[in-house]
Amino acid sequence: MNSTPSTSCSPPTRAGLTLIEVVAALAILGTILATMVMAKSYHTRQLANADKQSRAVTLTDNLIAAWWTDEKGIPIGAAGTFPTEPEFIWQTQIVRNDPVQDLGARVVRIIVAEKSDTDLVTEDDERVRIVVDLVVPDPRVRRIMEEHRRNVEQARAAGGAS
Repeated sequence: MNSTPSTSCSPPTRAGLTLIEVVAALAILGTILATMVMAKSYHTRQLANADKQSRAVTLTDNLIAAWWTDEKGIPIGAAGTFPTEPEFIWQTQIVRNDPVQDLGARVVRIIVAEKSDTDLVTEDDERVRIVVDLVVPDPRVRRIMEEHRRNVEQARAAGGAS
């Protein structure tokens, strides 16, 4: 019996991963996890921002509604805080607008912002949450119109009496 040793050309089978494969997998996993943490942080910031914006809109809406029903009207050149939301402030100012003034009205700008050390804000301040421009009758024109209406009514009454 002639026995010859068996020679095989196939490579031996492996049971595990090489070090390069493990390092590559960890790098990919680390990149995915870092991206997820950054996305979660961005989402949380955006959600907080949206909540502040929504609260500012509601506060502004309630403020304007209260001013419409108040006989004093909208305070011009005034500023204040919100009792229910002390982290926000509001201020009003007249905005020059010639076409609106030609119609006997004026533009009042209402700015609602987050409160800080300095309470004065401008429209481009990063703390500003809402800017609303309202067109309201000019009180001087309103007085003239009311006086004219009274004169017309008196003239009609005087003409009907004769």
